[in-house]
Amino acid sequence: MAAGFTRYRDALQWFVDAASFGIHPGLEGIRGLLAKLGDPQEGLPVIHVAGTNGKGSVTAYLRNVFIRAGYPVGCFNSPALRDYREQILYKSRVISQKDFTRLAGVVEEACAALTDRGIPHPSQFEMDLAMAFLFFREKGCDPVILECGMGGKEDATNITTSDILTIITSVSLDHCQFLGKTLASIAGNKAGIMRQGVPVVTTPQAPEVLEVLEKQALETGAKLRIAKTPRVRKEGMSLQRFDYPPFSSVEISMGGEWQPENAALALESIQLLRERYRITDLAVLQGMKETKWEGRFEILRKQPLLIADGAHNPDAARRLSATLQRVLKEKRMVFIVGMLRDKDIEGVLEPMLPLADSVIAFKPPGNPRAMDGVELAEIAGHFHKRVTSADSLEEALEEAELLSGKDGAVVVFGSLSFIGKLKGILQVDQRPYRRFAE
Repeated sequence: MAAGFTRYRDALQWFVDAASFGIHPGLEGIRGLLAKLGDPQEGLPVIHVAGTNGKGSVTAYLRNVFIRAGYPVGCFNSPALRDYREQILYKSRVISQKDFTRLAGVVEEACAALTDRGIPHPSQFEMDLAMAFLFFREKGCDPVILECGMGGKEDATNITTSDILTIITSVSLDHCQFLGKTLASIAGNKAGIMRQGVPVVTTPQAPEVLEVLEKQALETGAKLRIAKTPRVRKEGMSLQRFDYPPFSSVEISMGGEWQPENAALALESIQLLRERYRITDLAVLQGMKETKWEGRFEILRKQPLLIADGAHNPDAARRLSATLQRVLKEKRMVFIVGMLRDKDIEGVLEPMLPLADSVIAFKPPGNPRAMDGVELAEIAGHFHKRVTSADSLEEALEEAELLSGKDGAVVVFGSLSFIGKLKGILQVDQRPYRRFAE
């Protein structure tokens, strides 16, 4: 029988090491683990969010609105960029080291009981989610905003039974080896989180995606609402303004052409959620404006300009390219790109690289799925004449600053996995939440 943990670093290491257990699509593993823990997910009022791009941003908008409205909101999201505990939030704070250590011991004991019976060890994601449910139950969270990890139907988060709203963000091609190689198959997987009679909100989608969502909504008796695309009255790199009736002059503090669409999806959801929660217009406008989310067209330095974006699939790359063409069309741009080898690398590079004056490829640190910088540079060479590779992110930044000059811009993209490392190098601390006092 497991004895639990007395030190945070031991508890954290146990969770980190659990990555070796791999990915387990399906609900069998999480169902067994949660049953051993007393099914802490039961009764939690869940807002369930699936999709390819925009999940983190939509989740962040909703969380901040609920904080402003005074509700004890819990939030589970991934991936963590710098601190493992970032995945589990209560209001505006990450789970404390003390609570993490204590609950890790509870999860460890449950895992040991399962493996003692010959049942495979739960995956890291299943362990993360189990801890989150335990924490949210203790805190009495209402609501819980739950972000799917990868898909929908077979995602561990799909174990919940008391959902109050389903949200499907923009659906595009990604994780094709797990979810299918067509938009329709991926949409079908995402739509698997729909619940009988639970309303569904989505954003404008490709016709084949919308057809799948409409069919699934009809089969589950779930009313489907589609958010409208707002007309932006003011677009900037860090502030955008638009109307979304009944809300006037909505301001968001994140750049990128996709953010008004994400914000509109959150606003459409809020209108439905007002049937259950008292959310004033002031709470909505304040919460939306205060929302920041790491690695989404994030300005990390103004002079010289440096922007980081986690665009790692073709749809995100196309949108990033369109935004750069509008807001930086007069600037010389130097791109730093690092990618994981299981992504559609050519699909990301093709819409982006023609905008660059020069390109620097590097290998994202600390990720076994990362592509070597030299290999990535060779692929990038098919789309741009001036491509070099760097041995590290530090070297890439140094070279990019020389190439861009004071009046140019450096754009770092390709993965969210190295955003934390990038901020550490630049010595910037722009977390979208506050920490518990340790």
